[in-house]
Amino acid sequence: MLVIQKAEYIDLDSLMELWYQLIEYHKEKTNHILITADWKDKKKEELTWIVQNTQSMILVARLCDSTVGYIRGSIRRMPALYDHVIEGHIEEIYVQENFRRTGIGVQLAKAARLFLASKGAHYIDIHVDPDNEQGQKFWETIGFETIAIQKRLHLS
Repeated sequence: MLVIQKAEYIDLDSLMELWYQLIEYHKEKTNHILITADWKDKKKEELTWIVQNTQSMILVARLCDSTVGYIRGSIRRMPALYDHVIEGHIEEIYVQENFRRTGIGVQLAKAARLFLASKGAHYIDIHVDPDNEQGQKFWETIGFETIAIQKRLHLS
């Protein structure tokens, strides 16, 4: 039975492994994702902070006591001069390859949507790599639309 719940400290090692799988997945598609040699320490510190923070979330998907996916998001406040001052962001989602196309990603996205809405978000933004056709299709299927194209200039 699939269970989606807020991540706890006990989930950190599983989350680090899933995050590394996500990075490897993207490294096959693009060359702009590089990680440091000490990424494990830095990622554990980041995940610990997120688990403690009330404006951020990591939700895990468990199947038979095994963590098979996660989603990470946060709330950001815009300056008060905007009509909608609270925006939600989904920074990462990952489902292990052998569990994809089973509805786990959709369930994670729904749970994240509920969390972000409960924090007052008026909308949710995501960034999807343009080469990630599977990711693009996933987000469009569940109602997200393209509103901008992000560009980058490398300075070194």
